[in-house]
This record gives sequence, structure tokens and C-alpha cells, in this order.
Amino acid sequence: MRIIYVMTIILGLALPQVVGAAPKSGKTNNQGVFTSVSGKVEIKKKGKKARKAKNGSTVRAGEKVTASNNSSAVLRFFDGSELKVSPKTQFTISQLQKEGLQDKVMKFKLAFGELWANVKKL
Repeated sequence: MRIIYVMTIILGLALPQVVGAAPKSGKTNNQGVFTSVSGKVEIKKKGKKARKAKNGSTVRAGEKVTASNNSSAVLRFFDGSELKVSPKTQFTISQLQKEGLQDKVMKFKLAFGELWANVKKL
């Protein structure tokens, strides 16, 4: 009886750590986060009203990002890659996902302006 009691306590202490170590859901694998926004930068999803981008705002595949005159932004993705958005730039995030441990897909359609990408190796 005492062994069962001790095992229950050990399991009760260890279980939260094991559950906490489990991989997190893939929700962040298909989004980017603005780490820096200067000026007027907007995010627009098809059929929805544009929203203002700010530090911590997220973007997903299918959304359009527009930086006005004298505006810029930096987007950071799930793997640490960064995309620097120059003033007078508009682009759409076509595809953004992590496919397994070694593969990732990030596609952008640049309508006008300039983007600078700093891509990290997986």
C-alpha cells in the first residue's frame, strides 16, 4: 500500500513536467509576427476590413500587407527568418508552413515595393 502511495506522489509530480514538454500545436507554424512597425502598415484578409499592424500582430497565409510612404516593418516567422518591409510596399503571403523537421515553405507575392529576407536554415 505504501508503494502505491509513493508512486502516486511521484507520478503526480512528474506528469505536469512531461505534459509541459510535449510538442506544442502547429498554430505558430503558419504565421508571422511583427517585431517592428513604423508608420502606417496594414494587414488585409480577403473579404475583411484592413487592420492596423503593430508590434505583436500576426499575419497568416492569404493576407495582404501594405506599408505606406515613410512606413516599414519587420516580420519574424516560426523558424527565426525575418522579412523586412520597405516603404511603399505591398505583398501577399501565399504560403507559410513548416512541413516536418527539415522542410518549410514560405511564399510571398510582391505587388510593388521592396522586401529583404533573412532566411534561417532549419
